[in-house]
Amino acid sequence: MIAKLQALLTLQELDSLLDQLSEPAAGEEERTVGSTAKATKKLRSKRQTLVREVGSELLGRYEELRRRYRRAVAPVRGGVCLGCNTRRPTKSASRAGRVDTCERCGRILFPVQEPIAMPAAPTRRGKPRKQASGRKGSVA
Repeated sequence: MIAKLQALLTLQELDSLLDQLSEPAAGEEERTVGSTAKATKKLRSKRQTLVREVGSELLGRYEELRRRYRRAVAPVRGGVCLGCNTRRPTKSASRAGRVDTCERCGRILFPVQEPIAMPAAPTRRGKPRKQASGRKGSVA
């Protein structure tokens, strides 16, 4: 399953490149950068190879998500889908051997093993407050 996720991530990057090259302004960029139709054809060929690797069921889900979102495959870190920034339920934790999707946005998820740096707790500056011993001027 890891190989399929890697293929999906590469496919997503290729699709982004191809989308950029198909924009009207890309024609000028192609001339400036030196990209040609031959390079675009090479990218499309590589895409077809990846499509065969991924398989029809997963590819169908990916294509559907690409129509809805710019990024169909999103990282999940610390139990949070970084596509929609929603914490996933504990019971939905990644299971080995299967492709996970976000319960909220539906994106295909891949785990990121980097630790999350938690911000330091704010410290209170200044003098500590004095305890009130009673009201001034009160008569008992």
